[in-house]
Amino acid sequence: MEATLTPENQVRTLNFPAYQRLGAACAIAGSLLNWIANLLHPKDLVAYDSAAHFQTIAADWSWSLDHFLFVVVAALTLWGLIALSDSLLTTPGAYLARLSAHVAVIGTAIMAIFFVVDGFGMKAAAEIYLNAPATETVPALYTALLMSKLGLGTGSAYQVWYLGLLPILYAIAMLQGGGFPRWITLIALLGGVLGIAAGAGFFLAGFSTASLLSFVGAQAILALWIFAAGIALYRRKES
Repeated sequence: MEATLTPENQVRTLNFPAYQRLGAACAIAGSLLNWIANLLHPKDLVAYDSAAHFQTIAADWSWSLDHFLFVVVAALTLWGLIALSDSLLTTPGAYLARLSAHVAVIGTAIMAIFFVVDGFGMKAAAEIYLNAPATETVPALYTALLMSKLGLGTGSAYQVWYLGLLPILYAIAMLQGGGFPRWITLIALLGGVLGIAAGAGFFLAGFSTASLLSFVGAQAILALWIFAAGIALYRRKES
């Protein structure tokens, strides 16, 4: 007897398994590339908006490449996040899954803007400042400082929205929907708390070592969560 093609079956036919598995593969690849980009990134604890930081940026050959990789990470991970939302649309977590997908799109845009500002704008401003003639050093420094403030602002938005709100919403949706190991959602919640703390710290109090460490921790945990969720999604079977 031929099965009736209901709207729910149509959704499953469109979404499973190729789309979700391709999205899961993008999530895994994006996470691995995220770790590579983080390893390439210079490790310093000097203030973001300082002459010492400008010197670090100007002297580092991998700065632009590293931040371009983060833009690629944003694109790959977005596909993975949408596939993750898609896998929850027929579960009790459907509402938050839809909301999470919208947050992922907006957060990815903010992430791309931040890494363009930090990777391209800050590199150019730092080189202009360090190579400026003596008579133009002060205006060049103020230009670099202005660019760094823009970086801190967009970075704070990226941390609160993408590293903070995004994984928390997904964690709740995954808990409601089921089908994912609980430890994966706990990782997402931990990363989200650190992301919000980092963003709030940078935005409200400026640069601090505590905010920097929270930011680094949130990024690492987010990459781990997306990697684990991608593997779990890839291995899921149609129900």
